Amino acid sequence: MDKILFWYFPHTGQFIIGSLKSSPIYDLPIFLAYLAILPGIASFLVRMETDFVDRHAEFYDGVWNGASLDYIEETKSGMVRTARQGLYEIMKIQLVVCLICWWSGPTILSWLGISML
Repeated sequence: MDKILFWYFPHTGQFIIGSLKSSPIYDLPIFLAYLAILPGIASFLVRMETDFVDRHAEFYDGVWNGASLDYIEETKSGMVRTARQGLYEIMKIQLVVCLICWWSGPTILSWLGISML
């Protein structure tokens, strides 16, 4: 809804080609925000694809093959621990990225010709 409001409000939107509209004060900052979350998303994906999948396979094999309840609970705890570590890693990476963006934001915006407002 916010995109539509920015694109079609006369003071913030502009026609690009035909009926395709854009809002320079909205689209580029949103794109930069999406770029800023990529490091966290990438680290989380790598963590889930490497560590969590291994823990899940152990858990699933234990359930499927009739392992002891202690083993199943242990592997479940490993899955939970791995997911928590992944979320903690995202928070650390995103904190660093956010601090870098906050510190260099005015320079980046002025370099791209975007108003500080």
